[in-house]
Parts: sequence; structure tokens; C-alpha cells
Amino acid sequence: MKTNLLSIILLSCLFFSCKNNTSLPEVTQVPFKVSDSDKYGMMNVDGSILFEDEFDQLPSIAVNGIFTVKNKQEELEYFKADKKPKQITETSYIDGGYYTEGVIPVVKPERPISFIDKNGKELFVLGTFEGKRIQWVNAYFSDGLMMFVTEEGKRGYINSKGQVVIKPIFDIAFPFNEKVAIVGEKVSGEEYVKLSIIDCSGKKIGDLKSLKEASSWNNMYSDEIFTSGNKAFNKKGELIFRSPSKWKILLSYNEGYTMFQDDNDECGITNKKGEVVIRAKYNRGTRNIGNYFVGVDYSDSKYSLSFLDDNENRVEKLEDIENFSLFTANKCIVQEENEYYFIDESGKALDKNNYSFIYTPSLESSFWYANSLFLAYIQKENLSSMKMVKSDYYPSQEAISSVLNVLNTRGVGNIQMGMSLQAAMKYYNMGDSDKHSYDYWDNFEGIEGIGNLKTNYRIQFNDYISDYSGYNYNTTIRHIIINIDRSEVTCSNAEKRLYDAAINYLKNIGFTKTGHTDDWMDEEWDIYSNDKYSYYIAVNKDGSKLCLESK
Repeated sequence: MKTNLLSIILLSCLFFSCKNNTSLPEVTQVPFKVSDSDKYGMMNVDGSILFEDEFDQLPSIAVNGIFTVKNKQEELEYFKADKKPKQITETSYIDGGYYTEGVIPVVKPERPISFIDKNGKELFVLGTFEGKRIQWVNAYFSDGLMMFVTEEGKRGYINSKGQVVIKPIFDIAFPFNEKVAIVGEKVSGEEYVKLSIIDCSGKKIGDLKSLKEASSWNNMYSDEIFTSGNKAFNKKGELIFRSPSKWKILLSYNEGYTMFQDDNDECGITNKKGEVVIRAKYNRGTRNIGNYFVGVDYSDSKYSLSFLDDNENRVEKLEDIENFSLFTANKCIVQEENEYYFIDESGKALDKNNYSFIYTPSLESSFWYANSLFLAYIQKENLSSMKMVKSDYYPSQEAISSVLNVLNTRGVGNIQMGMSLQAAMKYYNMGDSDKHSYDYWDNFEGIEGIGNLKTNYRIQFNDYISDYSGYNYNTTIRHIIINIDRSEVTCSNAEKRLYDAAINYLKNIGFTKTGHTDDWMDEEWDIYSNDKYSYYIAVNKDGSKLCLESK
């Protein structure tokens, strides 16, 4: 869907249906406002108001009656969706997921992922599995399982007690739905992955042999079918029917139907046999809603909605619409002249109430996930069928040690203070001398430690490295600067954690602080010394550089 449907993400019109056999979480309440001047309240998915005018910040959707609101520190606070919403615990979290299977994955600063119940009680911590740190979990359970990712990038699944049910052996893995999940393993020597279908025990029940990749959004079975491109597969990985060549894409199935888009970017409806039910003549999409269908056209920044029966007879038409969404299986929302109101599945107004705001998914996400209101919201917020919750535990001391253990009494690894250029070139290929003409500095390759921490070495010589006649082999090393690259370290407060770890490492090998300078290379440095070492070490203010200077 290269043109129309990819641009749909910019639009606010949407469709989705909740009536299905999905095992995915259920949205119970969504944020809304009665008027623009109000604070946010929460509305039940049946359209009744739970409470209004309560929160300054936009709440999340509520899943199984629990939602979050960000505080002034941008941390998550969890609330029960009651008429008088109550925070479940005074603790706030830097990351967290949804209340499913009786637990919520949450993250405190500098801590691994833990799981709490609906009263805020911590039940267990998800730290490591077989010696490997667990870095991520999906934000929700489905079919009783939650996908997790180790520090090595391997995927597996846990149950709601934190027990590993399916070991992390997969290179890609997606949430379960309808008792199956799609997983993938890299093929040696190839750029693609081998996609398979597994059951809830991890047993492979089929292969998707004709597919070489899976998208971040379309990666689950829905209504017993998985669609990719214009193909539809059963749970054994077998092709169900052959689509006409002019069909470019099939979206996920819901209640026996799905949308197809042809090579003219026109959209229609097909059933599970691949038979056309609604012809392709709508430029923004089609979806089944309850016992009807809706076709959407877009022109002059407005939408036109045609509500159809299964014979393609139009039973209602709404024009000049700003926004449209299917709210439940038989209830929709229309936005017209900046007001939201409810209509039924045939397009008729349900009552005279209106609202200034109701939080809804994007049109694109609701098309993709017509089987799940929950996934429609997840896709809108994360551009994926998953919301990943990240551990904030980081082994800062271990990581720093892994890149600083090259320090010895005379230098860094094989590079020693006072070493001649000729001797240093035994360990580093510096290329043609023209590259270094009249330079005093050169960059040497460092090492890659654990936790995505890396280093490189900037070496200063006492005299120029080369001139027009070639290398100055007799010049000697004056300074070695260890640059610590923490750009791929994504934990909170990484700078301070790694700075503290570096200072602690120096102290552990016998260095003590002996001085300070404010003006070397336009930076502040603390100076450390150890009588057993032939050099001083200066550490800059943020700990990203350690400079060795001969005594």
C-alpha cells in the first residue's frame, strides 16, 4: 500500500471492531472531554461517562480498568478506573505496560523490570535468564504469554508468574493471538529470517515458507488467518486462496471479512474465500462494521461515508465529515464541526450528546487492526503491534571494567606512554604518511565492551607524526585519551552512572584524586595518581574522557 494507505497515518479518521475471538487485551475506558475548557475524564467503551474533568495530562487508555497518567516528572502513575479514580500506589515508574493476566510490567529508575498487581504490590522481578539479562518485555500478555528479549537480542515468552515457558531462541517473535504466534530465526549466510508458526508450548506447527520478513504491524493471526501482502495463510502456513494479481494488499481479517486494495488504490471487501463482497471503488478504505459495511472517500479535506448492506445497497450516507471511528462492534463516532457524537453501525445518530474530544486511534492503525481496539491504539502510539517496556538496569561497573581493564602500569594495552611512533605502528596500521602530515594527534581503534559501551583512543605525540618526507618514526607518545562512547547506552542517568563507575574503577586499582584543572582543552578535569603507574589520569567533568599523561 504505497500511496493512499501509507498516507492514512496523517489522517484522524478510523475504523475498528472489537467483536471477535481475539485473546488480546480489552480496552475498558478511553479519555475524553465534554468541553474544551475541561480537564480530561474517562468514558466507558459503551459510551457512558465514568468521570469527567479530572486530569490535566492526557490519560492512557484503560485496560481491564487500569490506566496511567504522567506526572510532572514525566513518570507513570497508575490509577483504577473508578468514578473517583484512585492511584494504586504512591510509586511512579519511568516505564510500564498494561494490566493483563492480573499483573503489570513496570520499571523503577536503575532497576530491572518488575511486575505488580492492581494494588501496586510487587510480585516478582524479571532480571536474568540463564545468565543473560532480560532487557525488554512486551507491554501485555496475550494467550497468557508475554514476549521478552534478552541482552543478546533473543526472544522468548514468559507466563504471568515470570516463568519462562518458551526459551529465548528466536531472532524475531511477535505476540500470541488465537493460540499461535509468528516467530523467526536467521538463516546462516542469508539476510532473511525463516518464519514459523508456534503454539503456546513453543511447538512449531507450520512454516511461512514464501515469506522472508514480517512487518512491525502485521504480524499476528486474526480470525484464523494471517495476511501478508496480497496473500492469506492458514495456521499451517498454507495459502488459503490466490488473490488477483491486481490486488496489492490484504489487511487482517475480522468477522470473516477484510479490506483489499487494488493497483488503482481503490479499496473493497473480500471474504475468506477470496470472493469480492464490496467492489473496489472507495479511495480511503472499506471495513465491515456489525451487520453493515462502510466505504470511505476523501476529497477537499473532508470524508464521505457510505454505509452499505451486503448487497452493496447504500442505507445511509454522511458527507463533509472531519473524522469517523468505529468505537465498538455496533457503535461509531463521528467528528463534525469539531464535535464528536455517536452513530450506530448503519450511520444513524444514537442520541443528541456531543463531546469536544474523544481519544481515538489513527485511521491507518484502526484499518490494520479491525479485530482489536487495543492494538489500534498500540499501533497509533508505537507504530507497531507491540509496546516494549525496557529494563533500566545497566551493569555500569561491569561495563566500565570491560573497557578500562586495558589500563596497565605503562599505558593502554600494547600502547605505552613514551613509546615511539615506529613501535606503535607495530600494533596500529596508520596508512600513508600523507594522512598525518604535520599532525600531532591520531585516532586509534579502541575496544567494544559489554552493555554497548565502546572506546577509541586519541593519541598525542611529542612532535609531528609526518612531513613531506614521510613518517617521523622517532616521535613519542605524550598523551593517550580514552574516549568512552556511551551513545548506545539507553538507560536513565547513563552519564552519572558511568562516571561514578569509572571513578570507582580507578579507586579500586589504587588511584586517588590529587588535583584539578579548569582550562585544559577547554574542559574541567580531575587528576588522579597511583605511585605504581608511570602516568597520571585526568578525568573530564562528564566522565567521557580519561587522559593519560606521563609523570
